[in-house]
Amino acid sequence: MTSRRAIYILVFVAALAAARGTWALEQGNGRHVVPASDATTYVSPMGDVGITILLDQESVGSGAALSLGTFLPGSGVPEHVHEESAEILYILNGEMEMTIGTERLRARAGSAVYIPAGTPHSATVLGSIESVKVIQVYAPGGPEQRFKDWATAEP
Repeated sequence: MTSRRAIYILVFVAALAAARGTWALEQGNGRHVVPASDATTYVSPMGDVGITILLDQESVGSGAALSLGTFLPGSGVPEHVHEESAEILYILNGEMEMTIGTERLRARAGSAVYIPAGTPHSATVLGSIESVKVIQVYAPGGPEQRFKDWATAEP
């Protein structure tokens, strides 16, 4: 999967969120670009998941959120629900087994995953060598704020 295709997917998601009125900049914020070097990475208590929040209400006044996630081999995400937000993942590398609602599926590099709001879901990294890296979008934003309870990564 090319980076160009990933960009197209992100542009589509941003356009969809804008059309639904969930992606808006607050007046006076004035920030439209967040360099990765300015973003904070949060590390799970087990040290096996890292989430870098690039765009959210705090960083740019956005009603949607964009993050990068890294999941080490053997890690996973227990079943949970985002009542008010859809979640969109684009798998950059690696492979995960996921449960979305009652459906079990595999998502690998180049896959786009849509999880509707209010749908229980979980994921487990497959394999023992390759990490999984994802682009993660919440529309509207909000669920990403829970990662801020994790420790921050050392620069």
